[in-house]
Amino acid sequence: TAGTNFPTTTGAFRRTLAGEKDAFVTKLNATGTSFIYSTLLGGGGDDAANDIAIDSLGNAYVTGSTTPINFPVTAAAYQRAHRGCYTTSYVTCAKTVFVTKLNPFATGLVYSTYLGGSGFDQHSYAEGIAIDGDRRPTTDPAEALKGGGFTFGGHRGSALAAGIQAKGLLAG
Repeated sequence: TAGTNFPTTTGAFRRTLAGEKDAFVTKLNATGTSFIYSTLLGGGGDDAANDIAIDSLGNAYVTGSTTPINFPVTAAAYQRAHRGCYTTSYVTCAKTVFVTKLNPFATGLVYSTYLGGSGFDQHSYAEGIAIDGDRRPTTDPAEALKGGGFTFGGHRGSALAAGIQAKGLLAG
């Protein structure tokens, strides 16, 4: 969203727009008449969420693309820095992938990391995210069905598949 008055909930991880456009994560009640939670997610540039999966505990796994150097990452993130920048200004950064796990109330990050290569001409995109029956992100479609998460999107062209362990560490 680029809206400066996007509706968020009290205690949400981020309540105000951090950049030009922020991703958002919103959970509605069963009738769709009110928010359980609503939070913004982003840094000082252009951020977009492309997919979400929810585990049995209510944690939200979000993936998408981001351009700023100040996207919120956690202290033990796999990749704490945006590697696709020509300068230190987010205006000149290529899009790179982010993977974020929000707690069940969207009041904080369990983990959040960049996931992309180096070089300004290297744009990275995430088309989907899935979780397995043990509430871990997975690239295995059969395991994703056990977790009730979403399978990867039907993007044509080159693709990246990465597994992330429950603590947010990259698994090969």
